[in-house]
Amino acid sequence: MSVTVSISGGSGAPAATGSVTLTSGSYTSAAVALVSGSATINVPAGSLAAGSDTLTASYTPDTSGSSTYNSATGTSSAVTVTKVTPTVTVTPASSSITTVQALSVTVNISGGSGAPTSTGSVTLTSGSYTSSATALVSGSATINVPAGSLAAGSDTLTASYIPDTSGSSTYNSASGTSRR
Repeated sequence: MSVTVSISGGSGAPAATGSVTLTSGSYTSAAVALVSGSATINVPAGSLAAGSDTLTASYTPDTSGSSTYNSATGTSSAVTVTKVTPTVTVTPASSSITTVQALSVTVNISGGSGAPTSTGSVTLTSGSYTSSATALVSGSATINVPAGSLAAGSDTLTASYIPDTSGSSTYNSASGTSRR
């Protein structure tokens, strides 16, 4: 999300100089220098808590602007932040195995372009088989299904994603399937 902050002293006043920071909850941006009285701050995905947020801009004049402008703060109207339901991709290493063969299954969790890397864990199920929770590494996990764990014939592999504490502010739980 991009936020533009403009500082104005009113009609006839010189353009403000200095910097602004943006805060909301536990998020605080780096100070950004004003150009012609405005600054654009890019808030990284996942930086704001889900729900309704109010952004606070804090202006600090530099030495040339301090003779005209005082430090000031201003708030935005409410900004609604929603969680992302990620895409869960289940990819078995083989589409055909015997009951005496193990199967490696890769699960990728993606929130889409610009979204932070998902964190948390995934569990794989098929019929009576349920894996233990496996932690994601860089948004992906590989689960090794032991030989004899899957029924003979066609199977549906279902991966269930649960975000951890840091991921839960950005992502909903989700699941994905693959037929083998």
